[in-house]
Amino acid sequence: MKIIFTIAIFLAFTPILLAKDNFDLSYIWDDIVWCGPHMDKALVCHSGNGKKYVEICVSINSLKAGHLTLESGVTRLHGDDYFGSCDSPTPENKISIYPCNAGIKRRELNRQTTVIGDSTSQYGNYNDYISAEITSLTSSPADNSYDDYNYTNISVNGGRGVYNTITSTPFTTLLNTDALTFILSSETYGTNYFVDWCITQTNPVDSKLDVIVNTTANRYIRSSNLITKFELHCGPDANSTSRLTNYSYEQMQTTINIRNITVPASSHCIWRQRFIEATESIRPNSGEKVVITAELNLY
Repeated sequence: MKIIFTIAIFLAFTPILLAKDNFDLSYIWDDIVWCGPHMDKALVCHSGNGKKYVEICVSINSLKAGHLTLESGVTRLHGDDYFGSCDSPTPENKISIYPCNAGIKRRELNRQTTVIGDSTSQYGNYNDYISAEITSLTSSPADNSYDDYNYTNISVNGGRGVYNTITSTPFTTLLNTDALTFILSSETYGTNYFVDWCITQTNPVDSKLDVIVNTTANRYIRSSNLITKFELHCGPDANSTSRLTNYSYEQMQTTINIRNITVPASSHCIWRQRFIEATESIRPNSGEKVVITAELNLY
């Protein structure tokens, strides 16, 4: 049986100011704070090394020449820079959440072979894989602007007992939400897989996360005895995300609603949803497409 398992992701969070089309300022024009004797320059709070912020008043030409960056065809201010005085509140684009990784593996099953007709084959063969489109990031993406990026196709085979993942650097990776597909075609159930959402924020106060997961895949849930688990891994930077919150395993439902999850201030976090096919029975000999939607609201 081949199951095409598509994760459809809808994100709701505060937009990041973003321009596009080779330093076209039309998308950020209304956000520029003007300065200078003739009010014809842009006031920028420049992050420097990310710890010490300084105010600079630069011409539009200087802004284009030294303070913008082109990221997969998208133009924006460098790093954590933002328009306005450094004494003014940091804009809400300091919070960002985006799909950034996925992984897949096969458990080592108890039974080894099965006989079908006159042939003998490996019981639980490793034919599962991920099909995805990704792009590299230099800063967090804007909400619902994923069409602005140039993606590369990637395919990852399921690991034997250990997860194979799309990337080892999730915070600098963006998944195309319309193209993340798990192809489950092994002879038996027993596949484990997950999806990660990266969360970055420099806000000095905690944020909250609500998650709603929906699916209509009742038959697949029952036949695979599908179990799901949620985890939140956080740390002060992208290289030190330890597990903070670990939800217990539960039977996958058509709707799961988790609210008021605390995301620590000034942190890098990964929100992970795992899926575990708990049974080891043979998959039905028919194709099926399963869709799961995940709505994440960070505030």
